[in-house]
Amino acid sequence: MNNYHMPVHDLPRRLRFPLPLHIVVSHENALGTWRGKRPDTIEFALRISSTDKEAVDFQDGIKYVNSFPHLFIKKPGSDFQNSTFAPRNAFVLIYSGKYADTFREYGIPLDPQCWNIVMNKEILELRNKIDELSEEIYSPGIIDRIDSLGWRLLHELYLQRPDDSAEKQSIKEEKILKIASYFRRHYREKLDHDEILRVNGLSRRSFFREWGKRFSKSPAQYILELKMQEAARLLAYDIPISEIAMSLNIQDFSSFAGHFKKHFGVSPREFRKELTQGKETR
Repeated sequence: MNNYHMPVHDLPRRLRFPLPLHIVVSHENALGTWRGKRPDTIEFALRISSTDKEAVDFQDGIKYVNSFPHLFIKKPGSDFQNSTFAPRNAFVLIYSGKYADTFREYGIPLDPQCWNIVMNKEILELRNKIDELSEEIYSPGIIDRIDSLGWRLLHELYLQRPDDSAEKQSIKEEKILKIASYFRRHYREKLDHDEILRVNGLSRRSFFREWGKRFSKSPAQYILELKMQEAARLLAYDIPISEIAMSLNIQDFSSFAGHFKKHFGVSPREFRKELTQGKETR
């Protein structure tokens, strides 16, 4: 069983990671109550499971009731209270309270203070990796890796934070975004649009109507812009311009040159010449 309360704040780091961990806690049967003022630390408690149906906490006079699994953030210096509870499976990342503003700057606010979590593959793998590395905490670079893994774990937990300002996506919008993601990944290939729509269960009429609600450019313009951006990147290398066009599945060189000039205001050759001159003047 992985049960430990491991202080790591005093371990020497090889890197200057801006948010070093203070303590890492892992308990498959965590117990204990708290009544009073919290220390000057930020505690991100991932409460995974319990025989209790819910966890009941009071922080700064506000009552929180959460089913499992969930994340609960214990704020530095807060008045905190909980009641006796059944053993819990919990994993906790604790940081010095002096980093509260830094967390906010990096998009990790301390409010809301709790929300439910889906224990997905990413979260489980990160937790297990930290457990594994904790066995060799004094080996060179290990604490730096744990700092990094803790930060990544917080990212995964915060990506599940409820966003009241975001509108719930419709099924059709989800399909449109999935197709747009596919375009962005495969724009260099020859795309079978009818097959893509068939796989996603959309008619051409429905696709174009829903696409227009989400994007200002047409699908063809969207893909062409990606191609032109990639062409500009490739022109920095010693690759024949005709090969660049072919690699982007644009068979007609004059068409490629025309699209490029319309997009950047100069021909591909002129663009490459400007890049070359820029390198020579450095």
